[in-house]
Amino acid sequence: MTFTYVVTNNAAEPATITALADDKFGVLAGTRTARWDGLPVGGSCTFAATFAVPRDYRASHVDVFSATATDGTATRIPRPTTRR
Repeated sequence: MTFTYVVTNNAAEPATITALADDKFGVLAGTRTARWDGLPVGGSCTFAATFAVPRDYRASHVDVFSATATDGTATRIPRPTTRR
């Protein structure tokens, strides 16, 4: 199953994404070493990842996606989002 993750910068200045994680699937591939610089104010970016969902999967699956970013002053900006 492919999951799509959207990160929106709600901060007052551009942000650098430093980490992406999903509570069920862990750190998203490539985010241990990658950084995404210059997400503009009000801007968004999309990431997709494919995972095997357990056979006992029913119609409902809830997980929490977390994106961590820093602003121009290196202040950490966590923005957890719940997806269903």
